[in-house]
Amino acid sequence: MKFNLQAFCQNLNAAEERETVPFTQCNSYLVEHIIRPYLNMEKILVRNIDFERFDLDDVHDLYHIFEERDRIEGKLRQLADRAWKLQPQARTVRSFC
Repeated sequence: MKFNLQAFCQNLNAAEERETVPFTQCNSYLVEHIIRPYLNMEKILVRNIDFERFDLDDVHDLYHIFEERDRIEGKLRQLADRAWKLQPQARTVRSFC
């Protein structure tokens, strides 16, 4: 398998940049008081959670967003695994700058 590193880097630079997890599609209370503190490894006390600020549908939406994130991460991991296994090869033609 050949891997064109230059083309790969060009495609990465041209790719649209966006948040891995689109928090704008989530309940803002869950994001600010549960998700962000959790991702920052902060303690979240159940007694401090205002359960009136979100409902079960908000939790389901969040679950699906993270499920999609895991799917994308899996594809990136597969690509990285393939790249690590590639053996470098010298060019057959000498190129000059």
